[in-house]
Amino acid sequence: EALDAAITNKQGPLASALVAEGDNVTITFPAALPTGEYRFFCLPHQMMGMHGMITIAE
Repeated sequence: EALDAAITNKQGPLASALVAEGDNVTITFPAALPTGEYRFFCLPHQMMGMHGMITIAE
């Protein structure tokens, strides 16, 4: 819930250039979030297994 509340534009902050499987992308969020891991998925491609994890570290 904390991640969802921090992302007001549901597409802006998580947008990035295309990346290959296993690549990493660094995203800076505008609000402080609790540390932890947050799973996400690509809505249009969810059925093809397009998903990932966001790790929030201090």
